[in-house]
Amino acid sequence: MKTTHEQDWALLVPDAGSWRCVAIGERLVLGRDRTCDVVLSGADIDARHCRLQVSGGRLSCVDLGSRAGTTLRGQALTARAMPLTCGDVLRLGRVPVIAVRSEERHGAAWLQMGDLGSSHPQMRQVLAGLALAAGADWPLWLAGESGCGKELAARLVHTRSARASQAWVAVNCAALHGDTLLAELFGAARGAYTGCTEARRGAFERADGGTLFLDEVAELTPAAQAALLRVLESGEVQVLGGAVRQVDVRVLCASHRDLRQEVAAGRFRLDLLHRLSVMEVRLPPLRERGDDARILLQEFLGDLRLPPGAGAVLARHSWGGNVRELRNIARRLQSCAMWGDPTLPELQAAIGSGMALASGVADCVAPRPAPAGLPSARSQDRRQVVASLLGSASSTSEALRQSGLPRGTFFRYLKEVRAQPMQAF
Repeated sequence: MKTTHEQDWALLVPDAGSWRCVAIGERLVLGRDRTCDVVLSGADIDARHCRLQVSGGRLSCVDLGSRAGTTLRGQALTARAMPLTCGDVLRLGRVPVIAVRSEERHGAAWLQMGDLGSSHPQMRQVLAGLALAAGADWPLWLAGESGCGKELAARLVHTRSARASQAWVAVNCAALHGDTLLAELFGAARGAYTGCTEARRGAFERADGGTLFLDEVAELTPAAQAALLRVLESGEVQVLGGAVRQVDVRVLCASHRDLRQEVAAGRFRLDLLHRLSVMEVRLPPLRERGDDARILLQEFLGDLRLPPGAGAVLARHSWGGNVRELRNIARRLQSCAMWGDPTLPELQAAIGSGMALASGVADCVAPRPAPAGLPSARSQDRRQVVASLLGSASSTSEALRQSGLPRGTFFRYLKEVRAQPMQAF
C-alpha cells in the first residue's frame, strides 16, 4: 500500500520465541553488554557487536570489531558503513535482526515492509518470517484464509530475494483443469492434446531463473501433483508430448485449505507437502489483527473519515473475506456516503449481514428496518432536501446542482414530492 506517511526506522529483534520491535532513532548499539541499546543473548554475540545509525533518513550498519562478525546479504560488514533497505536481515553471528519501517498511522504504531504492514504484534512474526524466507532459496508455503494477502506476501519474498531481477510467474491452480492445467504448468508440444494447435511454454519454463507462485495449490489434480513432485525433486520438467527440460525455479505456494488436513483426507500427497513446506509462514485472518481493520479501512477511504464507534463495529465483524472484503466495504462507502463522511448506520449497511455484535453495546447496534411500506429515514431526508430546494432555488436545474444527488435520483424524489405536495417530511 502506498502512503504519504512519514516513516522512521525500527528493528525486529528475536525475543524468547517471538519478535519485539525497537525504534532505532539516530543510532543503536547491539551486543551482549548491558550498556548496549539492544541486548542480545548468544554464544557468538560480542559485548559491543555492531552499530546501526540513521543519517538523512537512510539506515546503515557498521561492525564494531566482533569476533563472529556481522553479515548482510551474505557479505561481511566492516567498520565502513553498509546501507540497509527495508526488510534486510542482519546476522550477528547466527542471530538475525530485521530492518523495518515504522510510523504512527491513525493513532496506532504501524510497522511496514514493502506493501505489507500491521499494528498488531502477531504480524511481527509474519514480517520476520517473510524476510527470513526471502534470504533463503527454499520452497515456501504461505497458509491463510482467502483475502488475507498471500500473493502480496509471495511477491514481497520474491522482490526481497536474490531472484528479484528474474521472472515472476503466478498460476492460479483452481482456475485450470486436466490437460490445460498440465500444459500451463509444464508446457506442451503442438498436438499434445485436443485443441493444442501450437507449442506452449509452461510456467516453469517462463519462470526459469526466477520465482513461480502456485496459488490454491491444494486444487491440483493427482496427475499434476505427481508431475510437480518430480520437478521439485530433480528440476526436470516433462513437457506434454515433448522433451524433458531442466529448469531452475524457486516455488512459492499458497492455499486457503490446510494442506495437512488435505493429506489426512487423502486429497494431497504427503511427499509433495514435505517438498513444498520447507519453509512456512501463516498469515493471520483480519479478525485476529486487532485494530488493523479500522486503520486499513481509513486508509482505503482516503479523505473520508470514519465515524465514532466504527472501531467497535469493525472489531465484531467476522471478516470472512479479510482485506479483500474490507476494500469492498470502502468502495461501497465511497459510492453511497453522499453527504460527506459516512455515518455509523451507513458503515453497518456497507458491512452487510455478517455482523456478529455482542449484546449491550447500544451505540453499535444496527437500526431496526422500517415497517414494510414506509420510507426509510434516509429517503425521507432526501425528499426533504429536494422539497426545500424547490422552494429556495431559482430553477429545477439549480436545485439539482445544490442537492449533490445523481440526476436520476433527484428527479425520482422530485416526482414523489410533486405527487404528494401536502405530505410532511
